[in-house]
Amino acid sequence: MDTRLLESILNCSRLPSLPAVALRVIELTRDRDVAMSELASTIESDQGLSAKILKTVNSSFYGLRQPCSNIKKALVLLGLGPVKSLALGFSLVSSIEIDEKDGFPYTAYWRRALYTAAASRLVAVKCCPADDPDALFLAGLLQDIGMLAMHRALGDEYVAVLDESGQDHRHLARHELNALDIQHPDIGALLAQRWKLPDELQIPVKYHERPTAAPPRFQRQVRCVGLGNMLHDVVSDADPAPALRRVYAKGGEWFGLNKSGVDEIVKKLTESVRELSGIFRLDTGEHPDPVGILQDAGRRLDELSRSDPIASCVSRHIDACMVQGGETDPLTGVLNRNGFESAARSAFHLTRSKGSPLGLVIVAIDRFKEHTKVGPEGLEGEIALGVTSSLDRRFGPSKGVVCRLGSDLFAVIVDGLERGEVTELADGFRSELEDYSSQWLVPDYPGELRVTASVGIAVTDASTAELFSTPDLLIASAMRAALASRQAGGNTVRAFAPAKRAA
Repeated sequence: MDTRLLESILNCSRLPSLPAVALRVIELTRDRDVAMSELASTIESDQGLSAKILKTVNSSFYGLRQPCSNIKKALVLLGLGPVKSLALGFSLVSSIEIDEKDGFPYTAYWRRALYTAAASRLVAVKCCPADDPDALFLAGLLQDIGMLAMHRALGDEYVAVLDESGQDHRHLARHELNALDIQHPDIGALLAQRWKLPDELQIPVKYHERPTAAPPRFQRQVRCVGLGNMLHDVVSDADPAPALRRVYAKGGEWFGLNKSGVDEIVKKLTESVRELSGIFRLDTGEHPDPVGILQDAGRRLDELSRSDPIASCVSRHIDACMVQGGETDPLTGVLNRNGFESAARSAFHLTRSKGSPLGLVIVAIDRFKEHTKVGPEGLEGEIALGVTSSLDRRFGPSKGVVCRLGSDLFAVIVDGLERGEVTELADGFRSELEDYSSQWLVPDYPGELRVTASVGIAVTDASTAELFSTPDLLIASAMRAALASRQAGGNTVRAFAPAKRAA
């Protein structure tokens, strides 16, 4: 991490700042025995803030059976948590000036923030109400505050990073790291810390891009926000089917949500955000019909099943594994060894019947024991998350299925690509991992962390169909190729190629 750039961002005079009322609310609510009358008086001293809170409290978002006319009554009916979260949320929004000419995508930013906030609360209410759904609403609203801070401090330099990412938030953190050696979740968490917000808000901001990396104590809260982000994608993507499939899988894996439970949240979400956008006075773009979204996504998934039965079958198998558990890695959420072998066999037989190529990529981390021996506790998990994230960035666009076979062994199943294409993707991953790992912030690691990998590839196609008569032979060949890579000194890619027949 570039500490000089970090300091220049955090010391920028144009950073978002909370108004005095919000800071006083934070101070008061640190005391569990705070007098409700004092807190009510503090909020009511800002008439605009008080009016917005009451309008929200009386909206269908809370569904009170009786109207609420003042902040004291709101505290009685809802409790401290919701009123505090609304006060901080409205204060945050009001503190940010919008200049449509400065190059920052404010509509997309607030759309993602408000949809994620509302979705996080809906998930929490349904699945884990004890975790304070209203705090999770605020965490979703705050999650990308680091983006605003980086834009205020860096201006056009940060706009260039946004453009480089294609304005696709799912790729933004990687482009931030590549260009600036820093990313918005870390900046956002530091801002939340500066505002003295509780850990329940700081941690989701820091880990919202990688929920499975959050400390165990905060896993549920961060996963609520993570699922909220996926729900935002369902109602925002031009093709909602892939996002909806992710929500079905992760909703089942993380919270035991079934398909009808997810659909119920999707149906409530759009109406909630439509109402909240008006109260917050934010432009969040169009609010599509959720029933239409679910119907379109369902048709799209059916079309995928008919047009590409291999990808569809493998996807259904993976989704079933995630929902049922037992075949997924608990840390990274990807398929484990059992899941890999099962999915690889399914894909092998399907690709063979269709006559299309199937590739297996085996990734063995070099010097893994050396790293974990001298590194701090938890480094194994950090490496696992970094490797799976990097593999997903490289192979995800080609529908590659990332798996974790062991502490230092990973795999990717990818169909439809020739050997040369798979090799090119694998070498891109190998190169990225070496550069990317040196940017990981690992306290107490002696020296610079440099993670490399020995990569082996085997592809069944017309030239290898006779050699790979079973999926086990294909898996074994990919493993041997990875071993050959390691024996060659590591940090290389080796692909199995059939021997040429003598003339």
